[in-house]
Amino acid sequence: MYKAINRKPGRPSTKGNTLPMYSVDIPRAERRQLIRERYKVLNIMLDSVKNGTCRSMIVYGPPGLGKSYSVFDKLKDQEITTVKGHCTPGGLVKTLFKHRDGGVIVFDDTDSVLMDPKSLALLKAATDSSKTRVVSYKSTRTIEADDELGKVESSFEFKGTIVFITNMDFNNAPKAIAPHTQAIISRSTYVDLGLRTRDDYIDLIEHVVSTTGILAELDKDDQDVIMNYLKDNKEKWIELSLRTVVQLADLYTSVDDWKLVAKHTKMRPVI
Repeated sequence: MYKAINRKPGRPSTKGNTLPMYSVDIPRAERRQLIRERYKVLNIMLDSVKNGTCRSMIVYGPPGLGKSYSVFDKLKDQEITTVKGHCTPGGLVKTLFKHRDGGVIVFDDTDSVLMDPKSLALLKAATDSSKTRVVSYKSTRTIEADDELGKVESSFEFKGTIVFITNMDFNNAPKAIAPHTQAIISRSTYVDLGLRTRDDYIDLIEHVVSTTGILAELDKDDQDVIMNYLKDNKEKWIELSLRTVVQLADLYTSVDDWKLVAKHTKMRPVI
């Protein structure tokens, strides 16, 4: 059973069309099942992105826990343009124009694009739920497209798909942009991986390690050694993430006293 929660400062909200929020004090076994269900939903919806039935998707969760890995692994055979870092409205128009006839645009931790009113207006047009999505951009200067596409048209139909990978909960966005992020949520499939505690992080990391090839260079016994060490010290890591697992695997295979090195480079200092 889901338990009602009282929202506290900093805790993501339950409004909007996210998967159900649940309390951090429900039994861990149930939480583990819920997290794995959400990870399954992520992969189901990425299949929908591939076949074109999902035209806009938002993937939210803490950094380093497999969002980008899952998206790019699942969409590796698709025509993809990845946008990272800063993106201007003009750059966004060029990217949308490039994919006007199809393909996938992935905004990977590019939350700055949501802070610009012009960019938000373009994204709302590109993710509109109507059958025909028309993007319009009025400018006094000509925008030259990349890849010899010629001049970017001031108005064009957009048939591509957009995926947002973000560490920012769109349902709990800063007040200044909240109406705009809610508008994008209403046009998109919103997948919140539901990771709230270090035990949640461990459960998802175990699931990803066991179901993907992220540690394929190690046999099962060696993977278990690394995972047990990770779990035994879960409260000590500076960052608890898939990156940490990969870094531990690198130390395990290249350094004699790998635990000593990990203790003094990957854990919080005790003095």
